[in-house]
Amino acid sequence: MKRSFGSISCLLFMLTLCGLLIQGCVSSGTPQAASKSDVHPALASREPILLVCPVNSMISEKETGSLSRILAPLIRRDLFCVQSLSVIPTEDTAIPGKAFFMTESGLVKVTRHHGADMVIVGMLRGDTEKISIELKAYDLKGGYFVLNTTVEGKPSKIFKLQRQLVYEFIDALGIRLSKEEADRIKASSPRKAKAASEYARGLRNEQNKMYTEAIIAYQNATTDDKYIAVPYAGEARIFAIFNAPLRAVESYENAVVRDESFAEAWYQLNLYAAHYKKQDDLAAKYCRKALEIAPRFGKAHMSLGTRLFDLGDVDQAIEETEKAVPLLPADPQSRYNLGIYYLNRNKPEEARTWFEQALRVDPGYELARTELQKLK
Repeated sequence: MKRSFGSISCLLFMLTLCGLLIQGCVSSGTPQAASKSDVHPALASREPILLVCPVNSMISEKETGSLSRILAPLIRRDLFCVQSLSVIPTEDTAIPGKAFFMTESGLVKVTRHHGADMVIVGMLRGDTEKISIELKAYDLKGGYFVLNTTVEGKPSKIFKLQRQLVYEFIDALGIRLSKEEADRIKASSPRKAKAASEYARGLRNEQNKMYTEAIIAYQNATTDDKYIAVPYAGEARIFAIFNAPLRAVESYENAVVRDESFAEAWYQLNLYAAHYKKQDDLAAKYCRKALEIAPRFGKAHMSLGTRLFDLGDVDQAIEETEKAVPLLPADPQSRYNLGIYYLNRNKPEEARTWFEQALRVDPGYELARTELQKLK
């Protein structure tokens, strides 16, 4: 019995030792899913300014290939709900050429030009049976790809694949979503493949300046799926081209009724309320709705500052616009506006400083140059 007990003890010891060795091999030799705090420690204190490029496609089949067009607007809409991110809005995201194929130096150039320090690019491949979407996120400050991931599925699951990419990007940044943020992202969860196809067709026609066909496709998309809101923004852009501001307002109103977390639509409603309805108080309300969703929405801070200045609250206008400045590193307007506000406060030296900053950002910004000449 003693020999048997000793043999069993020895066996247990060997099994335990093997278990520890195996555990050590797994932890040191096999890539494991890192915890959020371990993904990129340098990102822990960062609140990136993010540029979402259009997603490229290698698919010859027109209907399936067009699905790549819908990814950037949907990704951007979701990421606006993450309150530690600053996302550059739609009107600032014109990217020449094929962003996915750019070298790292090309991505750096594009990112700096738009005032971002992080850029997302993507590629959609496949056929009518199966697609794969590769998404990369390049960090300009760190000089490396924060994310390089691929998801696969049927073209009919395009909305699910897009949302999966959003969550993978958020996870790569080490961001832990609050319940409120998670609820806002999920608030717009389109699901119908037909709506995706129609929305993609609308974007393709809009790009080709076939505006009537684009409007029809956008309307089909919103009819096919009661949860999708982004096609309303496409409608509004076309109505703006045809100088129909009231129709554009109606489209953006439809967008926020369907998706209250659509920050870009609230921002656009603010612009229309101020410029066409001449209702600065209503415009300020829309700005605050956008900032409730996305507190780091630089354009919304700047626009709220303008509304407050027009309403006579200069101190609050300065406060809001100063919040915009670090979020808009490539935009001289916020700095110019601060110059005007300080002139109103009879503080010419502070005004001069802001006009000079506007010219440092954009040496060709003539409004700031004119004000500096007046001060001289």
